[in-house]
Amino acid sequence: MSEDERSSDQTVLPYRSGRDDAPSQPKFILMLIGGFTTSSVFVAVSGCAWILCNINLNPPTTRPSPLIWKEPLFASVVILMLLAGVGVWAHCTGKRAMLLGLLIGFGVSTLLEGICFAGSR
Repeated sequence: MSEDERSSDQTVLPYRSGRDDAPSQPKFILMLIGGFTTSSVFVAVSGCAWILCNINLNPPTTRPSPLIWKEPLFASVVILMLLAGVGVWAHCTGKRAMLLGLLIGFGVSTLLEGICFAGSR
């Protein structure tokens, strides 16, 4: 095989840098923070519904009022469904960072809410 035949058989592949295909790091972090903030706000609103429905404005000498749970539970379920809808949207559109932020924010916020409610009883 001559030198001319070898050079004509080889195809030249265009070089493409791996950095061109890498996801942008600031975008990932911003979406993670956005998901965290969104779920934290949703959980805080749910906690406020529980607090506002069960606030005791009676003097301390009277018997405490019973726990009101139906209305705040309904509000919490609606808020959780909205949060799940945002999570499904993030999953379907391929926004993995947003979904991770939603899950982390929900976990951290519910732990904080649980500690607050446990300490108040």
